[in-house]
Amino acid sequence: MTTITECQLALNEKQTLLQTSHFHVLLFEISVELFQGSISTQFLGPAGGVLAMLGVIASPITSGDTAFRSARRTIADAINFEQGPIAKRLILSVPLFIIGFALTKIDFNNIWRYFKWSNQTLAMIVLWASAAYLVKQGKSHWMASLPATFMTAASITYIMQASEGFKLASSIAYPVGAIAAFAAMLFFINKTRVQVATAE
Repeated sequence: MTTITECQLALNEKQTLLQTSHFHVLLFEISVELFQGSISTQFLGPAGGVLAMLGVIASPITSGDTAFRSARRTIADAINFEQGPIAKRLILSVPLFIIGFALTKIDFNNIWRYFKWSNQTLAMIVLWASAAYLVKQGKSHWMASLPATFMTAASITYIMQASEGFKLASSIAYPVGAIAAFAAMLFFINKTRVQVATAE
């Protein structure tokens, strides 16, 4: 059984290699070895090793299964495609699996940056939708519309200057983001006024 001291020595040896091109692979190996092979087993015994294996292997598999199932059902609902028979499920599942496999061939750092931006953009959309809901309920929308305006500026500015986006200079990206946010707020206020006037 690996001792904590031996584990620390292995960690120190690998830390000297973190400047190489295999930085992310080594970092993953260090995390898995420390968590699964040494710390879990020593502190929790064999049961801890089993739990570590479940956490490292089973949890990502179930998360991936949930993600693919959610994507399939979302697409099916959007296009009103029946999902009862297995054959019809495969019609949507197989292309999703192919896309998922293709994504594994792309640098995960790039995918992660797009994911962070899409997550931020989703928050922006939800805030604008919440603001519209508040207006519809006859309540003040500022608690949602002001954060939505800020998120609009942040999302647009990021994608304008990011390396995975339009790669524009910050001197251009910041004004574009500010203008987009201001335009979105003006559009929202104008639409709410029209809605309130129509309701009256």
